[in-house]
Amino acid sequence: MIGGTAGELVFYDRLTGTQTEFIGSAHSNVVYTIILQNPTTLITSGSDTLIKFWDLATKTQIGSSISTNHTQAVYS
Repeated sequence: MIGGTAGELVFYDRLTGTQTEFIGSAHSNVVYTIILQNPTTLITSGSDTLIKFWDLATKTQIGSSISTNHTQAVYS
C-alpha cells in the first residue's frame, strides 16, 4: 500500500508488484500515515487533518472521518 501526494491510496500485489486497487480520493491531499490495524482494517491520516478507517475487503471507508482539531497535518 502506498499513500500518494494527491490523497490516493494504491494497493499492490506483494508477489508480482502489480497494482490491484486504487482509491483516488481517500484524503483531500497528501496521505502521511497508513496503519494496518488488523487483517481487515486500515487506518489512514494525512494533511487534511482527518483520520479514516477502511475495510480492506471492500476498499471502502468505515463510518465517518475523525476530525482531529489539528491545524496542520496528522503524521501518525
